[in-house]
Amino acid sequence: MHCPGCGADCPLPEDEALKICFTCRVQWFRHPLTGNHAADMEAIEAKVGELGEFTVVVRPLVVDVPGGVRGKKTELLNAAFVYLRGLS
Repeated sequence: MHCPGCGADCPLPEDEALKICFTCRVQWFRHPLTGNHAADMEAIEAKVGELGEFTVVVRPLVVDVPGGVRGKKTELLNAAFVYLRGLS
């Protein structure tokens, strides 16, 4: 996948693991979705806590996933990417 801050290549994060782009230092984690939007947002807010402001992208589109035409495909993740601001 590409970093949302600078476009650098970076690995798809595991669920709940905080990742840092080594190019621009944006920090984010992937939160699996349960289908209950209110509960998902409460869980995200509880995890973020006092870390600062955040932006949530629900069901992001991931491109260049192995396995499609010519070895690559595009898919929606059943997860949310949570980007943290002000932590670098």
